[in-house]
Amino acid sequence: LPDGYRLLVGNLSDERMVLRDRYLSALVWSLLATGILGLALGFWYSRRGLFFVQPPSDAGNRFLRGKLDERLPVSARRDEYDRLACTLNTTFEEIERLIGSLRAATEGLAHDLRTPITRIRARLELAEMQQADAEQLHAVMAESREDLDAILRLIEDILELARAEAI
Repeated sequence: LPDGYRLLVGNLSDERMVLRDRYLSALVWSLLATGILGLALGFWYSRRGLFFVQPPSDAGNRFLRGKLDERLPVSARRDEYDRLACTLNTTFEEIERLIGSLRAATEGLAHDLRTPITRIRARLELAEMQQADAEQLHAVMAESREDLDAILRLIEDILELARAEAI
C-alpha cells in the first residue's frame, strides 16, 4: 500500500479449534462408552456361558461321590449342551452298569472262595480236636489239597478273564 503500509488479512480460527476440540471430545467419549459397554456385555456373555456348565459339573461331582443314578436334564432345545448332556448320561449309565457288574462279580468271587476255605479250616480244626492219626491226617490233607486246587483254578480263571477283557 502507499506510504509503506501493509494490509493484513486474517481469519479467526477459533471456530475450527472449537470444532476440532468437539470432535476429539466426542471421539474420546464414544471410545470410552464403547469400551465400557463391550466389557460389560463380555462379562455378561461369559457368565451366561458358565451358567450352562454349572449343572453338568454339579451332577458329575454328585456322581463321583457315589450317587450313581445321577443324570443330567435334557431340554427340548436340542442344542450343543443337550447333546453333551446325552453323551454324559450315556457315560453315567455305562459306568453304573460296569460298577454293578463288578459288585456282582466280587460278591460271587467272595462266596466261591469262602466255601472251600471254610471247608479246609473246618477239616483242620476237626482233625486237631480229634487228635487224628496219620491216616486221617493224610485224608484231611488230600481233601484240603483238592479244595486249594479248586481255589487256584478259580483265581487263574479270573485272571484269564481279566486279561481277555483288557484286550
